[in-house]
Amino acid sequence: MRKLDEIDYHDHLVLVDAVQNKLVLLNPVAKLVWESLQAGMTEEKMSDVLVARYGISGEMARADIASIVGEWQLAGLLEDSMPTNQSIPTGGGVPVDNSFSLKSTARLLQPIEKYYQIGEYDLLIRYYLEDFYDFFHTQLLHFEIAPLETAYQYEVDLDGADFVARFNGKILVSDSSAATITSDLYESILAYVYPGFDWLGLMHAAATGVNGKAVVFPAVSGSGKSTLSAGLMYAGFEYLGDDVVPVRRNDKKITPIVTTLSIKDGSWELIGKFYPTLRNGREYERLGRRMRYLDVLKPEMGEKVCREISHIIFPRYDSSEPELLREITPADALSRLIGDNVWLGYPLQTQSVQEFLTWLDTKPLYSMTYQSLEQAIEWVREVTHD
Repeated sequence: MRKLDEIDYHDHLVLVDAVQNKLVLLNPVAKLVWESLQAGMTEEKMSDVLVARYGISGEMARADIASIVGEWQLAGLLEDSMPTNQSIPTGGGVPVDNSFSLKSTARLLQPIEKYYQIGEYDLLIRYYLEDFYDFFHTQLLHFEIAPLETAYQYEVDLDGADFVARFNGKILVSDSSAATITSDLYESILAYVYPGFDWLGLMHAAATGVNGKAVVFPAVSGSGKSTLSAGLMYAGFEYLGDDVVPVRRNDKKITPIVTTLSIKDGSWELIGKFYPTLRNGREYERLGRRMRYLDVLKPEMGEKVCREISHIIFPRYDSSEPELLREITPADALSRLIGDNVWLGYPLQTQSVQEFLTWLDTKPLYSMTYQSLEQAIEWVREVTHD
């Protein structure tokens, strides 16, 4: 087996894979299988342990072991496969991923140069790849300014199979993962706007302000977090961003990158009731989805918008499921974050992961499934009421 750093987290186990720069969260059953493998147990002995611990049949225990170990083989966590005649289904751990992926690596015939003023800093981003342009420029639309003679310069290009990020001509990162390059760009912007700070992590999330603090809504694309953000903004909440929520290490406050508030075509009619200009707004295509952007005031950036997080709520719009707001455990929250919504540095450091987990334990955590935007807004008001 590969030697990975381990962190006990409640009744779960977090594996820190620095080589692949990912985390794997093991539930109690998978944790027991992992520890049994490390102890050198045979499959038969492991099966007996699961039968004794959980009161299941031997057949079910063997199937669970095959499923878990098969997933670990596919994820590259094991050096040697365990002898078994079972097929390899999925299950057993959830590796970290990020929110951004490319439809293609099509290169533009000519690079596109766009200038932005973010906080007090002027930034030129030179786009060589069409999908990076579609994604990032629409995120930064409200910061765009006329071309300047001097500005910090950032660019992303391809070198063989790897993406390469350069700042003022110097290579910052070379990696095959678009997610890694994406996070590097956000970190570079953070370094301009909040110089000198160390970042604990970045969450793919929306954030709103209320009572001088921040409420954070981690969610994958299409979960309804942007629609919820628009509704909360109309209800009087402060808008603090719709894509990336950084948490800095020293005081655990968010340091917002207040990107544009993007509304997908399925929510235009709903949000148009609150913001009539959205109905006739300009359309953009971002990674294959039709978008319009709310006309919000150019946001402030910097220390004045840093906020302590009061609550973390995982939203999901689903018209086929009952509406439900419920508290969740830190392990449940971590499994949701680890799936597609958190980036804790490159390369991963076990100490930083432990620090993030300790911080997560201190926050009120909720899952929210909603059909009615009005109901979702009311629930957020209720849980954040002082």
